[in-house]
Amino acid sequence: MSLQRAFTFTELLIVVAVLAMLAAAAVPRFAAINKDIRAGAVEALATNVQSSAHLTNRIWLSNGRPARLTVDGRMLEMRFGYPTESSIREVVVTSGDFLFKVGYWQHRELLSAPGCAVLYIPPPNPESEPVVISYTDGC
Repeated sequence: MSLQRAFTFTELLIVVAVLAMLAAAAVPRFAAINKDIRAGAVEALATNVQSSAHLTNRIWLSNGRPARLTVDGRMLEMRFGYPTESSIREVVVTSGDFLFKVGYWQHRELLSAPGCAVLYIPPPNPESEPVVISYTDGC
């Protein structure tokens, strides 16, 4: 009786087929996980933008309500006590996952899809607050 030292061709085909079936079942789950991760990053950034705008407002109030405010050596244009669309970038700390356009952060992995982003709108009048909208449908 001889010892078998390697797999037969049939055994290798069966193993490859089983691995292919497992991969086919696992890939959609990983895609859903990536979508959830990107959506979570968008929500976290939206919270960060809102908090940064309110913190900047408190600094603005304590400095006598100037038209321009210097925070950490950065000059900010203010509108009704909150950073403008272009100045908000200076007070929001983000990871490298987002690309900033004026008042708008887009997830870098989905630059062609507008549904994975954060929008900042400064207040239109002195009685209102800024609006921060998170878009996660396209993540």
